[in-house]
Amino acid sequence: MDSIQCVQKLFDTSNHSLQGHTIAMSHCLGVFFSKNPANSIQFWDCPSDNRWPLHHRFDSQTKSLRLPIKYPNKESWDYCRKSECDDLILTWQMFFENSQYKGNNFLDTYDNDDHVILPMYTKGGGWLNTIDTSDSTYARATRLITNHASIGKYRARFLPNEANSCACNNNQLETRHHVLRECPLYRRYNYVEYVLSKIVDFLQINPRAFCFLDSIE
Repeated sequence: MDSIQCVQKLFDTSNHSLQGHTIAMSHCLGVFFSKNPANSIQFWDCPSDNRWPLHHRFDSQTKSLRLPIKYPNKESWDYCRKSECDDLILTWQMFFENSQYKGNNFLDTYDNDDHVILPMYTKGGGWLNTIDTSDSTYARATRLITNHASIGKYRARFLPNEANSCACNNNQLETRHHVLRECPLYRRYNYVEYVLSKIVDFLQINPRAFCFLDSIE
C-alpha cells in the first residue's frame, strides 16, 4: 500500500459515507480466514515515490481491472474524499458569490495577484493564512471584513442615539471605506486597497482601528 491511512479507513467500522465498501470487504475477509486458520494478511507501507517495480505493476493492474459494480464505488478512498470535498467547496463558493448569502456588508478582499479570496478548506483557507499574526489582528480583521465594528456606520444602524460621525470631521459619517482610505487619523504605508495583505498592514500600524474601546486587545 502507498497509503497506510487508506488501510485504516478500510477497516473503519464506524458510520461513514462508504461503509458499504467496508461491509463488502469484511465479508470477503471472513470467507478467506474461515478457510484456513493459518491465513493472514500483511500490509506493507510502500510510498509510490520509491518507484518499486512490483508496486508499480500491481498498481497498474489494479487500475486496469474492471469489475461489475455491486456496491457504490469510486477509484479510491482518498479520491472519494477529495471528490466530495471539491463538490462541497464548489457549492460553498457558489453560495459565497451570492451577496444575500454572505451579507451585503461583507467586504470582498483580494490576494496579492488581484484575485478575490474564496472559501477554501486547505491550509486554513485564504484569509487565515494571510492574517497569520495575532489574535487581536484576527478579531479586528473579522470586524472589518464583516463591517461589524465600532464605527459610525455600525452605530447609525444599531445604536442610533450615539454619535456616528468620524472624529476627524463632525460632518463625515465614519464608514469602513473612510477609515481605510481617507481618514487622516490613521497611518498608511501605502494606498490601502482591498488587498488583504495591505489591510493587515493597515491594522498592524493602527492597533486601535476597528477595535471596541471597552475591550482588551
